[in-house]
Amino acid sequence: YHRLKKPVFTGYEPVKVGVETVLMATPEKALVDTLYYVDLKKKELNDRLDVRTLNWKRMESYARLFRRSSLQKLLRGLR
Repeated sequence: YHRLKKPVFTGYEPVKVGVETVLMATPEKALVDTLYYVDLKKKELNDRLDVRTLNWKRMESYARLFRRSSLQKLLRGLR
């Protein structure tokens, strides 16, 4: 697990798991969070990502919350 700053803690939806409801990141949020750690050199980017079905406006919105131009550039490079 990794920690994120409070301002970027968004993009989660309730999902029923057994008898519990947990918050799970949307696919767009999960990718932006991963790209954040790639940008920090803490993770490597998977070269087999399929981003064709993702909502780009939503991802750009999530990426702006991190206030890192390098993250936004990394996201644009996936298009």
